[in-house]
Amino acid sequence: MAEPTLVDVIEMMKAMQADITRLKEKSDSSSASGAQPERHRDIDRPPRFQKWDFPRFDGKTDPLLFINKCESYFRQ
Repeated sequence: MAEPTLVDVIEMMKAMQADITRLKEKSDSSSASGAQPERHRDIDRPPRFQKWDFPRFDGKTDPLLFINKCESYFRQ
């Protein structure tokens, strides 16, 4: 594979600059139209989880239901 010439590099840079300009215009037009930017969760902050209480068996209900609740507790 041959090394790109200076002319080739200049053409690639012009193409990249045109792509960047097009992306900026697209970004500006989407924010001007009221579209919300996509928000990503902060990487350094852990996700918040809901605290679950371990299910209690009262002896009156179906034991299989209790076992399923326990398995769900440990999956969460």
